[in-house]
This record gives sequence, structure tokens and C-alpha cells, in this order.
Amino acid sequence: MSFQKVADAEFLKGEHDMLRFWNERGIFDKLRAQNANGEPWSFLDGPITANNPMGVHHAWGRTYKDAFQRFQAMQGKALRFQNGFDCQGLWVEVEVQKELGLATKHDIERFGMDRFVNECKRRVLRFAARQTEQSIRLGYWMDWDRPDELRKLAEALGHDLGDGGSGEAGERGAGRLTGEDRSVPLSLGRGARGEGSDGGSIASFTSTSASYSKGKQAADAAGQPLTPVPSPQGEGGLVSYQTASGETVRDLAHRIVERLGNRNWGGSYFTFSTENNETIWTFLKKCHQRGKIARGHDVMPWSGLAGSAYSQMEVADGRRLTTHRSVFVRFPILRKGSGVGGQGSGTATQEGEAPAEPRASSTTMHPAPLSLGSGDG
Repeated sequence: MSFQKVADAEFLKGEHDMLRFWNERGIFDKLRAQNANGEPWSFLDGPITANNPMGVHHAWGRTYKDAFQRFQAMQGKALRFQNGFDCQGLWVEVEVQKELGLATKHDIERFGMDRFVNECKRRVLRFAARQTEQSIRLGYWMDWDRPDELRKLAEALGHDLGDGGSGEAGERGAGRLTGEDRSVPLSLGRGARGEGSDGGSIASFTSTSASYSKGKQAADAAGQPLTPVPSPQGEGGLVSYQTASGETVRDLAHRIVERLGNRNWGGSYFTFSTENNETIWTFLKKCHQRGKIARGHDVMPWSGLAGSAYSQMEVADGRRLTTHRSVFVRFPILRKGSGVGGQGSGTATQEGEAPAEPRASSTTMHPAPLSLGSGDG
């Protein structure tokens, strides 16, 4: 049997045609409605970290997940079809530190912990939107949030609390955090237009478009304070957000972010949601009450810069165990005007004179070892 030679398979065109067919005819929605009363089949998606665009290895994993869910749906089972986004961990924080030019923990504290957390959430929301678009292009069937709505939240987050802070001061729309060197740059100059006292135009700096260090340097050079940009979301900083289920919610951005992924709204779950974190703490509390949690010691790879342990994935991402050679030397402690070993040794030293050798009857010395090595260890 002979087959006709295929000159141009037009794979890309075929993929776009299929995606368009699914979308225009609502095939995914029809499948869910058809199986709504079927036997439940629960699939808990291991969340992808929303910290960068997807790679090929992510596409491989998502293809397997999609195949499992489609097979169960073909058996008439009812699925949740909920994607997950991992939002927490050093990977996100490290990338945000790079964006903002924050090298140390002290830099983060000066920048403001609440604003740093908001920047991490903004990055997650931006890349959750990007990965959602990539997954849809891949043909991955899930109850997706609208990417543009996620980007809207990322843009509004922080502005809804005046200067991006949190708590009572933020709710009042306070322009600055309190404490030494804790004011955070949002714009340079006066008002939203950034006009200086001389009427000249001064560049504005927002936390999403320029680093904290650049904003601080520009402010110092201009000799002007850093003042917040008024919220772009209108009076009260309220945001209109359309959920995956089609419901329109109007609230402060940070309150919407807290509830992402709940059952009524649908869409992807986010590990930084309040419900998720409070559920984890409630579980740990119950474990503690039942005596299931013990305190102990363990050896683990440690990040000196971050001040926390590395996860298994972070170690596998390119870090390696190394051995640092160190030299330890013991020295006696000498005090001016006293004998060897301090008070009570009986042998005094004068300025400019060499210290006398300790006698056998001198006080026993226990000098601490001095490390001349280098490295984290």
C-alpha cells in the first residue's frame, strides 16, 4: 500500500487551528459540563514555580499531566482541572534581589520587608500570566485564570496600600514607612508628573521599572525626597478583577491576591494565598498538639548570604559540596599591665618589654582558637 507524500505538514498551522476550534466551540467547557455528575477523580497538580518563563522540561511534564487527566475525563469522571503555582522560596527572592539591586539582608530591611514581599508577589503574578499563556499554547487543559487579569493585579499590588506598605499605616494610605532609612522610592520629585521645585522635569522611579539603588542614587544627586506615585487604580485603590469562573470582583489588590484559587473563583491555586498558608499553620498546630513535632538537629547545605537552608532542588540546580581548608592556631591572651593569662598570674609586663615566659604556677589559660581559613564553613 502506497502513501501520498506529504510536502508540507504545516504543524504550526494545524496546532493553531485546533486551539481555535476548541476555543470557539467551548470544547473544554462542554467536557466539564458533560462529566459534572460523574465519579470524582482528584488530581493535585504539583505546582510549577512562577519565577521565569517555562522551559522544554516543563512542557514535557505538563504533557504527561494533560494525558492522565484527558484519559480520566474520557472515562466520564469529573475533574477539578486546577493548575498550581509555587510562589515562595529563595529562587523568587534571589531574582527580585537582582532586579532591585539588593545584595544583603540589610539592603532588604532598608528597602522595607513589606515592599520586598510585594515585589516577590508581583514577579510571581507576572510569570504566572506568562506561563498560563505558554500552557494554553501547549494545549494543556486547565481551568485557567485570564493572563491579563493577573498582570493587572501585579501592577496594582502595593499601590492599593499607599506606598506599598501593609497594615494600619498602609490602609490609611501612608506615603512612607517609618524608621531610619526605611522610606521607599516610588517617584522622584513632586506629584505623579515628577516636577521639581524649579519646574524642571525629573525622572520618576517605580519599584517595578527601576531598582531601589538607582532611585536612591538619583534622589541623593537631585537633593530631593522620594515621594509615592498616586495609585493608578483610581479612588481608594480598588481593582476590578474577573475570575476564572467569570465573576467580577472589586476590592483592594492585596485582598484579591489573598483569595486566588478558591473554589468559588476557580482558576489556578497560588501557594502564597492566605487560605493555603493558614491551612498549613493549622495543620502544624494540630501536629504539635498531638506531639507529632520534635525539635532536633540536622546537617544540611546552608546559604550564608540568605541565612537559610538550601532545598534539594536548589542544590541540584548547580550547587556542589566543597571542602574548605582552614588553619587553627592557639595564642595566649596578653593584657597590658597584667601577667600572662590576665589577673592573678603574678608576672607583670611593661610597655615596650617582651612578656615573661609563664611559670608553671601561673594561672591555666584557655584561649579560644582563631580560624585563619576562608569560606562559608
